[in-house]
Amino acid sequence: SLYRVTPGKTSEETKVEKLSVPIGQAQGLLCVQNKLFVVVNGNAAQGSGLYRITDKDNNDEWDTVELMKKFQGGGEHGPHAVRLGPDGKLWVIAGNHTKPPQDFNPASPLKNWAVDLLLPRNPDGNGHATGVMAPGGWVCKTDLDGKSWEFFCGGFRNQYDIAFNQDGELFTYDADGNLTQDGRW
Repeated sequence: SLYRVTPGKTSEETKVEKLSVPIGQAQGLLCVQNKLFVVVNGNAAQGSGLYRITDKDNNDEWDTVELMKKFQGGGEHGPHAVRLGPDGKLWVIAGNHTKPPQDFNPASPLKNWAVDLLLPRNPDGNGHATGVMAPGGWVCKTDLDGKSWEFFCGGFRNQYDIAFNQDGELFTYDADGNLTQDGRW
């Protein structure tokens, strides 16, 4: 479930209310222009994806859930965060167990990826993600309506969050390891 917390000066004055919308398993939340954007990682609502929640009747209660983009993947290395970029776009990230969104803009910065090998593949000895190949974890951006998606960068294993500095530069960290030159994680 989702909850709204209104902090008070004391714990007794702090208000916690469960939202009545049928969604949960959120790993990313962002409120922009009276809309709540939610990255679901799991089976809640219609499954992993980016959702927009609105208050259609303006009664201060979120009441409408709309799937903006379905994601194929989930779990610990699944979809994670959504942030508002300095360009006014929604920036969304997912780990390497989530395939990139379908139908992204062909003019995207990242559009041709592959794992080229000179030597035979040497998969992870522990067997983790041995079949997951490039582009791996990814960063995409979309407009506030979720209509136009750009595939910005990839090659991560499990980046969990992103941030922008005052110069508009994007930062992230990988919670595990990066994709190596021979396609191993």
